Amino acid sequence: MRKIGSSTRFRRFSRYKRFRPRIRALHWAIIQRNIYSKLLVYSVITFLATFMLLGTGCNKLVKIQEEKPVNKAVVNQPIKSVQSMEEMIVPKTFNWNTAQRIQMGVNIIADSGISASGVHIRVYYKDNSRGLLHEMVSGISNSEGKVDTTFNLPTYVRTVFIKTNESGERLFEVPVNSYMFDYTLRL
Repeated sequence: MRKIGSSTRFRRFSRYKRFRPRIRALHWAIIQRNIYSKLLVYSVITFLATFMLLGTGCNKLVKIQEEKPVNKAVVNQPIKSVQSMEEMIVPKTFNWNTAQRIQMGVNIIADSGISASGVHIRVYYKDNSRGLLHEMVSGISNSEGKVDTTFNLPTYVRTVFIKTNESGERLFEVPVNSYMFDYTLRL
C-alpha cells in the first residue's frame, strides 16, 4: 500500500538523486573560488601596503651637494697647531670643571603640615646616555625636618630626583639652576 501525499513528493526529488554529486562538486567549487578570491585580495593588499612602506622609507630629506675644492679659507687667520697646553688660547670665562659643587637644603613636611623628622631621603641624577638613575647622596632629616648637605654633580645635569622612604617609589623632580637649591618636600 502506498501512503498518500508522501510518495509524490519523494518521487519528485528522487529523480534528482543522480545530480547530487555534481551539485556538491559545484557547491565545493564555489566555496573554493570564494576562498581563493579572498586570499588573492588579501595578498594584493598586503603587497601594496609593504611596497608603500618600503617606498616611503627610502626618501632622502636633504640632498647632498657634490664637494668642490675650496680655494679660499673662511677664517681670516691661518689655523696653527698647538704643541702644548700653554700655547692654547682659552677665554677667561671658560669653566674646565666636569662637576659642580651643589649645596642642597631640603625641608620635609608631613601630610599634617608639621616637619617630619627621621625621614630617609636619597638624591639621584639621570644619566643622559643610558637614562639610568645614579644615587648622589642620601641623608636623614633632623628634628626640624631638614636635610642640609653638599655634593658634587656633573655639570650637564639640570635636574635631580629625590626619593624618600615615606613616598615609596615616587620620585620628586627638583630643578638645579645654580650652585645651591632649597626645596620643600610635602609627603
